[in-house]
Amino acid sequence: MNNLNFLYVMPILLVILSNVFYHMFSKNTPSDVNPFLGLIATYGVALISSILLFFLTKEEGWRESSFALPA
Repeated sequence: MNNLNFLYVMPILLVILSNVFYHMFSKNTPSDVNPFLGLIATYGVALISSILLFFLTKEEGWRESSFALPA
């Protein structure tokens, strides 16, 4: 899979996996636990995964990217 296809497919897969893990976590969570705990855990893992994927797939430095603040 070339890099361009990977960059389009990976966010979609991340959303799908986040939803699957959220539903699995919510079904296994006891009824006396706050349901937002599942959301925090699921999207926390998604955030960490997104940050890791950002650094693993970047082709240019942070300062050279088009969305960085001017130095």
